[in-house]
Amino acid sequence: MMDNGRFQMFDCTSRMVKKVNNPQSDGYEISIDKLKKNPKLAEHIRKNNKCLPHLHLVGNKNENENTALLDLIHSLCVDSLEKLKFSWMTIDMPAEKLRTFRSLKEVTFDLCTIKNESILRFCEWCPNLTTLKFDEGVEVSEPAYASFKSSEQKLIQVKSLSIDFKGSSMKLTRDLLEALDRQFPSLETLQIAMDASDSFTKNEFKEKYEPLYFKNLKSFAVHSFVNNIERLFDYMAVSNVELTEFSFTGMFVTDELVDWIKSCTNLSKLTVDSHMLNKNKIAAVKDMQRLKKWTLSTKRLLWKAEDVIRIARANPHVDTLAIDSDYGNDDMEFGEKYKQMFADLAKERKDLAIKVFFHEEGREINISAHGFSEKKRKDNAANNGSSFSLNDPSMQNLMKFIGESFSRSQRQMANLKQ
Repeated sequence: MMDNGRFQMFDCTSRMVKKVNNPQSDGYEISIDKLKKNPKLAEHIRKNNKCLPHLHLVGNKNENENTALLDLIHSLCVDSLEKLKFSWMTIDMPAEKLRTFRSLKEVTFDLCTIKNESILRFCEWCPNLTTLKFDEGVEVSEPAYASFKSSEQKLIQVKSLSIDFKGSSMKLTRDLLEALDRQFPSLETLQIAMDASDSFTKNEFKEKYEPLYFKNLKSFAVHSFVNNIERLFDYMAVSNVELTEFSFTGMFVTDELVDWIKSCTNLSKLTVDSHMLNKNKIAAVKDMQRLKKWTLSTKRLLWKAEDVIRIARANPHVDTLAIDSDYGNDDMEFGEKYKQMFADLAKERKDLAIKVFFHEEGREINISAHGFSEKKRKDNAANNGSSFSLNDPSMQNLMKFIGESFSRSQRQMANLKQ
Protein backbone atom coordinates (compact mmCIF):
# COMPACT_ATOMS: atom_id res chain seq x y z
CA MET A 1 0.00 0.00 0.00
CA MET A 2 1.28 3.47 -0.86
CA ASP A 3 2.22 5.66 2.08
CA ASN A 4 -0.49 8.29 2.73
CA GLY A 5 1.99 11.14 3.03
CA ARG A 6 3.74 10.28 -0.25
CA PHE A 7 0.41 9.82 -1.99
CA GLN A 8 -0.72 13.20 -0.74
CA MET A 9 2.28 15.03 -2.21
CA PHE A 10 2.26 13.05 -5.47
CA ASP A 11 -1.42 13.31 -6.20
CA CYS A 12 -2.33 16.89 -5.43
CA THR A 13 0.82 18.90 -6.11
CA SER A 14 -0.73 21.31 -8.60
CA ARG A 15 -3.23 22.57 -6.05
CA MET A 16 -1.14 22.20 -2.89
CA VAL A 17 1.65 24.45 -4.23
CA LYS A 18 -0.59 27.39 -3.35
CA LYS A 19 0.29 26.71 0.28
CA VAL A 20 4.12 26.76 0.09
CA ASN A 21 5.98 29.46 1.95
CA ASN A 22 6.38 32.71 0.07
CA PRO A 23 9.76 34.39 0.74
CA GLN A 24 8.32 37.76 -0.27
CA SER A 25 5.57 37.63 2.35
CA ASP A 26 7.55 35.87 5.12
CA GLY A 27 9.64 38.98 5.74
CA TYR A 28 13.31 39.92 5.83
CA GLU A 29 15.24 36.70 6.45
CA ILE A 30 17.79 36.63 9.24
CA SER A 31 19.47 33.25 9.44
CA ILE A 32 22.33 32.01 11.60
CA ASP A 33 24.24 31.22 8.41
CA LYS A 34 23.84 34.81 7.18
CA LEU A 35 24.97 36.21 10.53
CA LYS A 36 28.09 34.03 10.43
CA LYS A 37 28.94 35.01 6.85
CA ASN A 38 28.20 38.72 7.32
CA PRO A 39 29.40 40.18 10.65
CA LYS A 40 27.92 43.56 9.68
CA LEU A 41 24.38 42.19 9.38
CA ALA A 42 23.53 42.79 13.05
CA GLU A 43 24.58 46.44 12.75
CA HIS A 44 22.50 46.77 9.59
CA ILE A 45 19.45 45.45 11.45
CA ARG A 46 20.08 47.84 14.37
CA LYS A 47 20.24 50.86 12.06
CA ASN A 48 17.28 49.84 9.91
CA ASN A 49 14.97 48.03 12.36
CA LYS A 50 12.14 50.52 11.79
CA CYS A 51 12.26 49.64 8.09
CA LEU A 52 12.11 45.91 8.86
CA PRO A 53 8.70 45.35 10.51
CA HIS A 54 8.48 41.79 9.10
CA LEU A 55 11.20 39.31 10.04
CA HIS A 56 11.82 35.65 9.23
CA LEU A 57 14.24 33.99 11.66
CA VAL A 58 15.93 30.83 10.33
CA GLY A 59 17.81 28.74 12.86
CA ASN A 60 19.50 25.34 13.05
CA LYS A 61 19.85 22.50 15.56
CA ASN A 62 22.36 24.37 17.69
CA GLU A 63 20.32 25.59 20.67
CA ASN A 64 22.93 28.12 21.79
CA GLU A 65 23.02 29.75 18.36
CA ASN A 66 19.22 29.77 18.17
CA THR A 67 19.05 31.48 21.56
CA ALA A 68 21.64 34.04 20.43
CA LEU A 69 19.50 34.79 17.38
CA LEU A 70 16.45 35.36 19.59
CA ASP A 71 18.49 37.56 21.93
CA LEU A 72 19.57 39.65 18.94
CA ILE A 73 15.98 40.31 17.88
CA HIS A 74 15.00 41.11 21.47
CA SER A 75 17.74 43.71 21.68
CA LEU A 76 17.20 45.34 18.28
CA CYS A 77 13.55 45.00 17.17
CA VAL A 78 11.33 44.93 20.25
CA ASP A 79 9.62 48.24 19.43
CA SER A 80 9.29 47.93 15.65
CA LEU A 81 8.37 44.32 14.90
CA GLU A 82 4.88 43.67 13.50
CA LYS A 83 5.24 40.22 11.93
CA LEU A 84 7.57 37.39 12.97
CA LYS A 85 8.19 33.92 11.56
CA PHE A 86 10.35 31.22 13.19
CA SER A 87 11.79 28.46 10.96
CA TRP A 88 14.11 25.58 11.92
CA MET A 89 14.34 27.04 15.42
CA THR A 90 14.74 25.21 18.72
CA ILE A 91 13.06 27.59 21.18
CA ASP A 92 13.89 27.20 24.86
CA MET A 93 13.91 30.77 26.13
CA PRO A 94 12.79 31.18 29.77
CA ALA A 95 9.94 33.56 30.52
CA GLU A 96 12.15 36.07 32.36
CA LYS A 97 14.16 36.67 29.17
CA LEU A 98 11.17 37.29 26.90
CA ARG A 99 10.54 40.97 26.33
CA THR A 100 7.17 42.41 25.32
CA PHE A 101 6.65 43.09 21.59
CA ARG A 102 3.66 45.41 21.74
CA SER A 103 3.56 46.09 17.99
CA LEU A 104 3.69 42.41 17.03
CA LYS A 105 0.49 41.33 15.24
CA GLU A 106 1.41 38.05 13.53
CA VAL A 107 3.51 35.07 14.67
CA THR A 108 4.31 31.90 12.68
CA PHE A 109 6.10 28.73 13.76
CA ASP A 110 7.44 26.57 10.93
CA LEU A 111 9.46 23.35 11.43
CA CYS A 112 10.29 24.42 14.99
CA THR A 113 10.90 22.63 18.26
CA ILE A 114 9.31 24.37 21.24
CA LYS A 115 10.82 23.15 24.49
CA ASN A 116 9.65 25.86 26.88
CA GLU A 117 6.02 26.91 27.26
CA SER A 118 6.97 30.58 27.76
CA ILE A 119 6.94 31.25 24.00
CA LEU A 120 3.31 30.01 23.98
CA ARG A 121 2.28 32.58 26.59
CA PHE A 122 1.30 35.02 23.89
CA CYS A 123 -0.56 37.34 26.26
CA GLU A 124 2.76 38.10 27.97
CA TRP A 125 5.23 38.68 25.12
CA CYS A 126 2.93 39.71 22.22
CA PRO A 127 -0.30 40.92 23.89
CA ASN A 128 -1.65 42.57 20.73
CA LEU A 129 -1.38 39.46 18.54
CA THR A 130 -4.12 39.09 15.90
CA THR A 131 -2.82 36.21 13.72
CA LEU A 132 -1.20 32.96 14.87
CA LYS A 133 0.11 30.17 12.61
CA PHE A 134 1.55 26.75 13.39
CA ASP A 135 2.91 25.49 10.07
CA GLU A 136 4.00 21.95 9.27
CA GLY A 137 6.46 20.08 11.48
CA VAL A 138 6.11 21.95 14.78
CA GLU A 139 7.26 19.82 17.71
CA VAL A 140 6.14 20.88 21.20
CA SER A 141 7.55 19.18 24.30
CA GLU A 142 5.01 17.33 26.44
CA PRO A 143 5.33 19.73 29.41
CA ALA A 144 4.99 22.78 27.14
CA TYR A 145 2.01 21.26 25.31
CA ALA A 146 0.25 20.34 28.56
CA SER A 147 0.86 23.83 29.94
CA PHE A 148 -0.49 25.43 26.77
CA LYS A 149 -3.68 23.34 26.79
CA SER A 150 -4.35 24.17 30.44
CA SER A 151 -3.54 27.87 30.11
CA GLU A 152 -6.19 30.41 31.07
CA GLN A 153 -4.73 33.15 28.87
CA LYS A 154 -7.32 34.97 26.80
CA LEU A 155 -6.49 36.99 23.68
CA ILE A 156 -9.73 38.49 22.43
CA GLN A 157 -7.94 40.36 19.64
CA VAL A 158 -6.74 37.17 17.88
CA LYS A 159 -8.95 36.82 14.81
CA SER A 160 -7.04 34.28 12.68
CA LEU A 161 -5.56 30.88 13.60
CA SER A 162 -3.88 28.30 11.34
CA ILE A 163 -2.64 24.86 12.46
CA ASP A 164 -0.94 22.28 10.24
CA PHE A 165 -0.86 18.95 12.09
CA LYS A 166 1.38 17.22 9.52
CA GLY A 167 4.60 16.14 11.19
CA SER A 168 3.58 17.90 14.39
CA SER A 169 3.48 16.63 17.96
CA MET A 170 0.23 18.53 18.37
CA LYS A 171 -2.88 16.47 17.65
CA LEU A 172 -6.40 17.37 16.55
CA THR A 173 -8.23 16.47 19.76
CA ARG A 174 -11.24 17.78 21.63
CA ASP A 175 -9.10 19.02 24.54
CA LEU A 176 -6.94 21.06 22.16
CA LEU A 177 -10.01 22.52 20.41
CA GLU A 178 -11.49 23.40 23.79
CA ALA A 179 -8.25 25.11 24.84
CA LEU A 180 -8.03 27.10 21.61
CA ASP A 181 -11.66 28.15 21.91
CA ARG A 182 -11.05 29.32 25.49
CA GLN A 183 -7.86 31.23 24.68
CA PHE A 184 -9.05 32.80 21.40
CA PRO A 185 -12.76 33.50 21.98
CA SER A 186 -13.09 36.07 19.17
CA LEU A 187 -11.64 33.89 16.41
CA GLU A 188 -13.11 34.60 12.96
CA THR A 189 -10.79 32.64 10.63
CA LEU A 190 -9.59 29.07 11.21
CA GLN A 191 -7.44 26.87 8.95
CA ILE A 192 -6.70 23.23 9.79
CA ALA A 193 -4.48 20.78 7.90
CA MET A 194 -4.72 17.20 9.14
CA ASP A 195 -1.96 14.63 9.53
CA ALA A 196 -2.06 11.41 7.47
CA SER A 197 -2.39 9.36 10.66
CA ASP A 198 -5.58 11.10 11.80
CA SER A 199 -8.73 8.99 11.88
CA PHE A 200 -12.35 9.90 12.59
CA THR A 201 -14.68 7.00 11.89
CA LYS A 202 -18.13 5.86 13.01
CA ASN A 203 -16.56 3.25 15.28
CA GLU A 204 -14.33 5.79 17.01
CA PHE A 205 -16.89 8.55 17.55
CA LYS A 206 -20.62 8.25 18.11
CA GLU A 207 -21.79 11.74 19.01
CA LYS A 208 -23.72 13.86 16.54
CA TYR A 209 -22.57 17.31 15.44
CA GLU A 210 -23.00 20.22 17.83
CA PRO A 211 -21.60 23.74 17.25
CA LEU A 212 -19.44 23.82 20.40
CA TYR A 213 -16.33 25.78 19.46
CA PHE A 214 -15.52 29.17 17.90
CA LYS A 215 -19.01 30.64 17.92
CA ASN A 216 -17.84 33.80 16.08
CA LEU A 217 -16.16 31.95 13.22
CA LYS A 218 -16.72 33.48 9.76
CA SER A 219 -14.19 31.58 7.61
CA PHE A 220 -13.12 27.93 7.94
CA ALA A 221 -10.70 25.89 5.80
CA VAL A 222 -9.88 22.18 6.14
CA HIS A 223 -7.07 20.28 4.34
CA SER A 224 -7.61 16.56 4.85
CA PHE A 225 -5.92 13.95 2.65
CA VAL A 226 -6.96 11.21 5.05
CA ASN A 227 -9.10 8.16 4.30
CA ASN A 228 -10.94 7.86 7.62
CA ILE A 229 -12.92 11.08 8.01
CA GLU A 230 -16.50 9.80 8.17
CA ARG A 231 -17.11 11.71 11.41
CA LEU A 232 -14.56 14.53 11.11
CA PHE A 233 -16.98 17.44 11.45
CA ASP A 234 -18.96 15.74 14.19
CA TYR A 235 -15.70 15.36 16.12
CA MET A 236 -14.34 18.88 15.54
CA ALA A 237 -17.64 20.47 16.58
CA VAL A 238 -16.56 23.76 14.99
CA SER A 239 -19.47 26.18 14.91
CA ASN A 240 -20.98 26.99 11.51
CA VAL A 241 -23.70 29.30 12.84
CA GLU A 242 -21.98 32.50 11.66
CA LEU A 243 -19.89 30.88 8.93
CA THR A 244 -19.91 32.70 5.57
CA GLU A 245 -16.87 31.07 3.89
CA PHE A 246 -15.85 27.41 3.86
CA SER A 247 -13.12 25.57 1.96
CA PHE A 248 -12.44 21.83 1.93
CA THR A 249 -9.40 20.23 0.27
CA GLY A 250 -9.08 16.45 0.46
CA MET A 251 -9.27 13.02 -1.11
CA PHE A 252 -13.00 12.38 -0.87
CA VAL A 253 -16.32 14.14 -0.52
CA THR A 254 -18.13 12.26 2.25
CA ASP A 255 -21.84 12.19 3.09
CA GLU A 256 -21.02 13.85 6.40
CA LEU A 257 -19.22 16.69 4.60
CA VAL A 258 -22.23 17.26 2.34
CA ASP A 259 -24.63 17.29 5.31
CA TRP A 260 -22.38 19.68 7.22
CA ILE A 261 -22.15 22.08 4.27
CA LYS A 262 -25.94 22.04 3.91
CA SER A 263 -26.26 22.99 7.58
CA CYS A 264 -24.17 26.16 7.01
CA THR A 265 -27.18 28.38 6.45
CA ASN A 266 -25.21 31.65 6.16
CA LEU A 267 -22.61 30.35 3.70
CA SER A 268 -21.93 32.73 0.80
CA LYS A 269 -18.62 31.35 -0.52
CA LEU A 270 -17.84 27.63 -0.87
CA THR A 271 -14.75 25.82 -2.22
CA VAL A 272 -14.49 22.04 -2.57
CA ASP A 273 -11.15 20.74 -3.90
CA SER A 274 -11.14 16.95 -4.02
CA HIS A 275 -9.22 14.24 -5.84
CA MET A 276 -12.52 12.45 -6.44
CA LEU A 277 -15.41 14.85 -7.08
CA ASN A 278 -18.51 12.66 -7.03
CA LYS A 279 -21.16 14.45 -9.07
CA ASN A 280 -24.07 12.95 -7.15
CA LYS A 281 -22.66 14.04 -3.80
CA ILE A 282 -21.97 17.52 -5.14
CA ALA A 283 -25.49 17.69 -6.59
CA ALA A 284 -26.83 16.92 -3.10
CA VAL A 285 -25.58 20.34 -1.99
CA LYS A 286 -28.68 22.27 -3.01
CA ASP A 287 -31.02 25.10 -2.06
CA MET A 288 -28.26 27.04 -0.29
CA GLN A 289 -30.14 30.30 0.15
CA ARG A 290 -27.14 32.62 0.60
CA LEU A 291 -24.50 30.84 -1.48
CA LYS A 292 -23.17 33.20 -4.16
CA LYS A 293 -19.75 31.89 -5.16
CA TRP A 294 -18.97 28.18 -5.58
CA THR A 295 -15.59 26.79 -6.68
CA LEU A 296 -15.07 23.10 -7.49
CA SER A 297 -11.61 21.65 -8.20
CA THR A 298 -10.52 18.09 -8.92
CA LYS A 299 -7.78 15.96 -10.39
CA ARG A 300 -9.92 14.64 -13.22
CA LEU A 301 -13.46 15.86 -13.88
CA LEU A 302 -15.48 12.85 -15.06
CA TRP A 303 -18.66 14.81 -15.72
CA LYS A 304 -20.76 15.66 -18.71
CA ALA A 305 -22.13 19.02 -19.72
CA GLU A 306 -25.58 18.29 -18.27
CA ASP A 307 -24.02 17.68 -14.84
CA VAL A 308 -22.84 21.28 -14.76
CA ILE A 309 -26.36 22.46 -15.59
CA ARG A 310 -27.87 20.23 -12.92
CA ILE A 311 -25.57 21.58 -10.21
CA ALA A 312 -26.13 25.19 -11.26
CA ARG A 313 -29.91 24.74 -11.17
CA ALA A 314 -29.76 23.09 -7.72
CA ASN A 315 -28.59 26.39 -6.21
CA PRO A 316 -30.58 29.23 -7.79
CA HIS A 317 -28.83 31.96 -5.76
CA VAL A 318 -25.30 31.15 -6.98
CA ASP A 319 -24.02 33.82 -9.37
CA THR A 320 -20.48 32.43 -9.88
CA LEU A 321 -19.78 28.73 -10.49
CA ALA A 322 -16.12 27.92 -11.23
CA ILE A 323 -15.04 24.35 -12.00
CA ASP A 324 -11.47 23.33 -12.78
CA SER A 325 -9.74 20.02 -13.45
CA ASP A 326 -6.04 19.18 -13.62
CA TYR A 327 -6.62 16.77 -16.52
CA GLY A 328 -8.78 17.09 -19.59
CA ASN A 329 -12.08 15.36 -20.32
CA ASP A 330 -12.99 14.66 -23.94
CA ASP A 331 -16.40 13.40 -22.84
CA MET A 332 -17.46 16.88 -21.77
CA GLU A 333 -18.74 18.14 -25.11
CA PHE A 334 -20.73 21.29 -25.67
CA GLY A 335 -22.73 20.72 -28.84
CA GLU A 336 -25.71 22.78 -29.99
CA LYS A 337 -28.03 20.86 -27.66
CA TYR A 338 -26.06 21.85 -24.56
CA LYS A 339 -25.33 25.36 -25.77
CA GLN A 340 -29.08 25.91 -26.00
CA MET A 341 -29.57 24.46 -22.50
CA PHE A 342 -26.96 26.86 -21.14
CA ALA A 343 -28.53 29.73 -23.07
CA ASP A 344 -31.89 29.00 -21.45
CA LEU A 345 -30.24 28.86 -18.02
CA ALA A 346 -28.50 32.20 -18.64
CA LYS A 347 -31.80 33.82 -19.61
CA GLU A 348 -33.36 32.66 -16.36
CA ARG A 349 -30.37 33.74 -14.26
CA LYS A 350 -28.87 36.85 -15.81
CA ASP A 351 -26.32 37.27 -13.01
CA LEU A 352 -25.02 33.72 -13.35
CA ALA A 353 -21.49 33.15 -14.71
CA ILE A 354 -20.06 29.64 -15.19
CA LYS A 355 -16.42 28.89 -15.94
CA VAL A 356 -15.02 25.39 -16.60
CA PHE A 357 -11.26 25.07 -17.03
CA PHE A 358 -9.04 22.06 -17.84
CA HIS A 359 -5.42 22.82 -16.93
CA GLU A 360 -3.80 20.01 -18.93
CA GLU A 361 -5.05 21.24 -22.28
CA GLY A 362 -5.69 24.88 -21.40
CA ARG A 363 -9.33 24.44 -22.37
CA GLU A 364 -11.66 27.11 -21.00
CA ILE A 365 -15.46 27.32 -21.24
CA ASN A 366 -17.29 30.49 -20.20
CA ILE A 367 -21.07 30.76 -19.96
CA SER A 368 -23.06 33.83 -18.96
CA ALA A 369 -25.80 36.14 -20.14
CA HIS A 370 -23.21 37.55 -22.56
CA GLY A 371 -23.02 34.24 -24.40
CA PHE A 372 -21.12 30.96 -24.66
CA SER A 373 -17.41 30.69 -25.45
CA GLU A 374 -14.90 27.84 -25.61
CA LYS A 375 -11.19 28.31 -26.23
CA LYS A 376 -7.74 26.87 -25.62
CA ARG A 377 -4.86 28.91 -24.27
CA LYS A 378 -2.07 29.17 -26.82
CA ASP A 379 0.75 29.12 -24.26
CA ASN A 380 -0.34 25.83 -22.70
CA ALA A 381 2.11 22.92 -23.06
CA ALA A 382 -0.63 20.57 -24.21
CA ASN A 383 -1.11 22.56 -27.43
CA ASN A 384 2.27 21.67 -28.87
CA GLY A 385 3.54 18.93 -26.58
CA SER A 386 6.75 20.69 -25.60
CA SER A 387 6.56 24.39 -24.81
CA PHE A 388 5.63 26.03 -21.54
CA SER A 389 5.54 29.58 -20.20
CA LEU A 390 7.54 30.66 -17.16
CA ASN A 391 5.09 33.54 -16.81
CA ASP A 392 2.20 31.18 -16.18
CA PRO A 393 1.05 31.51 -12.52
CA SER A 394 0.94 27.74 -11.98
CA MET A 395 4.52 27.42 -13.29
CA GLN A 396 5.68 30.25 -11.01
CA ASN A 397 4.07 28.53 -8.03
CA LEU A 398 5.78 25.25 -8.98
CA MET A 399 9.16 26.99 -9.25
CA LYS A 400 8.65 28.52 -5.79
CA PHE A 401 7.74 25.09 -4.44
CA ILE A 402 10.89 23.52 -5.93
CA GLY A 403 13.09 26.36 -4.65
CA GLU A 404 11.69 26.16 -1.13
CA SER A 405 12.05 22.36 -1.08
CA PHE A 406 15.67 22.64 -2.23
CA SER A 407 16.44 25.27 0.43
CA ARG A 408 14.95 23.09 3.14
CA SER A 409 16.96 20.08 1.95
CA GLN A 410 20.14 22.13 2.14
CA ARG A 411 19.33 23.18 5.70
CA GLN A 412 18.58 19.61 6.72
CA MET A 413 21.92 18.43 5.31
CA ALA A 414 23.73 21.26 7.10
CA ASN A 415 22.05 20.37 10.39
CA LEU A 416 23.01 16.71 10.03
CA LYS A 417 26.65 17.67 9.61
CA GLN A 418 26.68 19.61 12.89
